[in-house]
Amino acid sequence: MIGSAFGQYGGVWAHDDARRSLAVAGAAVLDDTKLSIGGSITRFAEIHPKDDAEVAGMVTGVLSALAGATAAAATATAATAA
Repeated sequence: MIGSAFGQYGGVWAHDDARRSLAVAGAAVLDDTKLSIGGSITRFAEIHPKDDAEVAGMVTGVLSALAGATAAAATATAATAA
């Protein structure tokens, strides 16, 4: 779950609720892969998120974790289908 919010917690509680709901619905949820950016209204007032090196690095980390989990799931699925 990646998101931002005006408040200092970056929508952490909303992300937690969304993760729980998705898990109940049967989604594979990466609990240890999260990115919540608080204070986005001021943080991104002068700079676009893609130009913020810290945020870009964090997004890259989350996407790498997602790609790794997807590859692992695909490998496991292929192994059980064979």
